[in-house]
Amino acid sequence: MSNLEGEPGEMGAWLTNNKDIIGIALALLGLVVTAYTVLIARTAQRRDAFMRIHEVLLQPEIQEGRRLLFQIQSDDDVPKRDSTSYQMINRSLAMYDTLGHYIRRGDVDRRRAVDVWHHSLRDITAPAEIFIHARESSHRSGWHAWPWLRWLLAEASSYRSKEGCCVSTSAPQGRNGGGSTPAGTARTGEHNVE
Repeated sequence: MSNLEGEPGEMGAWLTNNKDIIGIALALLGLVVTAYTVLIARTAQRRDAFMRIHEVLLQPEIQEGRRLLFQIQSDDDVPKRDSTSYQMINRSLAMYDTLGHYIRRGDVDRRRAVDVWHHSLRDITAPAEIFIHARESSHRSGWHAWPWLRWLLAEASSYRSKEGCCVSTSAPQGRNGGGSTPAGTARTGEHNVE
């Protein structure tokens, strides 16, 4: 307490003696709040980037490009370069390449994207490799098309979701025909995202 002559009390004396420590503590608190705010904003940006590319991958023309891609079983099945089918497949694969690029740069969360798209990515791997080989063969420069798509395909090939969609093909068959997979969810080899 302070006396009547204006001398500081115990609390006032403590504050006066420790003003540097208090200043440092407030500055550290400010840094923690700022770091937390940046982290929250970054998480929101990554989620928004994923949602935007997810929406593009679900557009009808991109889906049609994937459907056309499934028809490719050999080099002879690759559509001619100037055809609409070729362009639709090309655009579909380019969007997956963009997704892989965003993941590698940290703009999209890898686990979230691969968890949603791993079945579709696994399913397109063989025809995509045929298409990519045909595309690269038609260029004289010896370049490698879609490096991030190839990385993404490799990531998806070994990914196993915790959501119950990835079950062993040797799993016992349950009432719904898929072991422990809930009815209405995709099993290995089925498309959960088209």
